[in-house]
Amino acid sequence: MKKIYVLILTLTISTLSFGQVFITEIADPNNDANARFIELYNAGTTDVDFSEGNGWQIDKYLNANSGVNLSLDLTGTIAAGSFYLIGYDYVAGSFQTMYGFAPDLLDNINNGVAGSNGDDDLALVNGADTIVDFYGVYDFQAGTNTDNSGTCAEYEDGRAERLTTVTTGVLILTIFYIWVFYSVS
Repeated sequence: MKKIYVLILTLTISTLSFGQVFITEIADPNNDANARFIELYNAGTTDVDFSEGNGWQIDKYLNANSGVNLSLDLTGTIAAGSFYLIGYDYVAGSFQTMYGFAPDLLDNINNGVAGSNGDDDLALVNGADTIVDFYGVYDFQAGTNTDNSGTCAEYEDGRAERLTTVTTGVLILTIFYIWVFYSVS
C-alpha cells in the first residue's frame, strides 16, 4: 500500500534562494537499490554547462557528519527548462534495465552520491563553490546536519519529490520547505 506524506518544515532564521538549477527528486526504490537516482531541473532561460572546469557537483553527507563524505562532479550541460538525471549504476546496466533509458550521468561508485539509502543530506554546489540547493536538515550556522533516519525527511524505500510550485533551489535556514514523500509499506 502506498502512503503519501507532505512535509512542511518551518525553521526560524531567513530564507536564501539561489540559482536556476535545483534538486527536484531523489529516489531509493524499494524494489531495486541499484535503480536509485537524483533529478535536477534548470528553471532558468539559459543552458548551464557542467563540464570539467565549471565545478558543479553534488555533495553527500552521511549519518549526521558535519563534513562532506562524498562528492560527484557533474558533466555535460543541462538545457534551459530541462531535467538532468543522475543514475546510480553500481551494478552496470541496472539503471537502464530498470527505467528503459540511460541517465545524463552514471554514478557507479559503491554507495555513491546517487546511491543514497533515503536518509542522507545532499547539497548541490555550483562552480563558484556555493551551495545552491540542499536536501536534508542542516544547521548552516552551527555547521551540523542530521541523520534523517526516522525523521520526516527520510525517504528510504521510496522517493522525495519537490512540489511543482517550487521554482528555485533553497537553503533551509528558515522556509516552508515543501516535498512530497512516497513510500511503499
